[in-house]
Amino acid sequence: MEMELVVTPESFPVILGGNTTIRVEFQTELEEVDQIIWKKMNGAENVICSFEHNNMFKVYRNPANCSMQGQAAVLILANLSSTDVGRYEFKLILKEGKIFRTSFTGRFYAPISKPFIETQQDGDEGLLNVTLTCGAAAGTDRKINWTVDGQSVESKNSTKYLMSENRSELTIEGVDRSDCQVYTCEVWNEHSREKVHFNASEFVNFTFCGAETRQTHDSTNLGVLVGVLVSLIAIAIVAIGVYLKMHRSRRGTGRPCVDTTTDIPMHEISAAQRPSVTESDGAETDPSVQQALLPNPSVPTDMLDAHQ
Repeated sequence: MEMELVVTPESFPVILGGNTTIRVEFQTELEEVDQIIWKKMNGAENVICSFEHNNMFKVYRNPANCSMQGQAAVLILANLSSTDVGRYEFKLILKEGKIFRTSFTGRFYAPISKPFIETQQDGDEGLLNVTLTCGAAAGTDRKINWTVDGQSVESKNSTKYLMSENRSELTIEGVDRSDCQVYTCEVWNEHSREKVHFNASEFVNFTFCGAETRQTHDSTNLGVLVGVLVSLIAIAIVAIGVYLKMHRSRRGTGRPCVDTTTDIPMHEISAAQRPSVTESDGAETDPSVQQALLPNPSVPTDMLDAHQ
């Protein structure tokens, strides 16, 4: 009796801490099976689990799980580690004594590490070519995609973009200000992916992008300075207006400011400075007031004249 064993998958990724499931299908009834053995072939054979004709599995590797699903044997390996890398064998023994074997492999599968982008320039601003090189320190079966401002390079349909065979290098030919964009490199495999961005407008070696950026930055600073100066001038105008309004208000009262902190005797006030007492208002002047306004006879006249 000839029988083919079909194993899926023939190679599985050993991702640290991960799980994997191996399935082997066979074309015979379970009643005809005497024994099934899963083994790790690392020098000395290490049995993972075995199935006896009494339908019982014995597990020798923890954590692991073995089971039967119709005409298929299933092995589940959990919490994978570096020791799970290597070659495995599945052996099926029929009651009639025939033995069938198949094998599969566990490959260490490193996740993608944080990628990086390096730049290289060729030529000058008249005809400048720039090459962006994307890489990652770790990662199994790495694949690379490039996008420009969120669009794939292929969709740009531009002859100025050249891609290396392994897609790790993107060359921009005849760079000008229209190329001051964001370039994204995505590195991925079947189990992980990482991205890194390159903003040409912020890269100092792209002189045409840098000049444009500096000009925008300087214009912004100038605008802020002009705004501050206008605000200060407006505040000064308002302050001057308030001062002039208060000054005019004081002059409108017609009352000079008199220093009342000094008492000057009436007899020291000259006649011209004395208040005149008239009867224009129709009221008689109080004699006591008149007397107070007359010169003091005890004061010599020449003193008054001298004072005047």
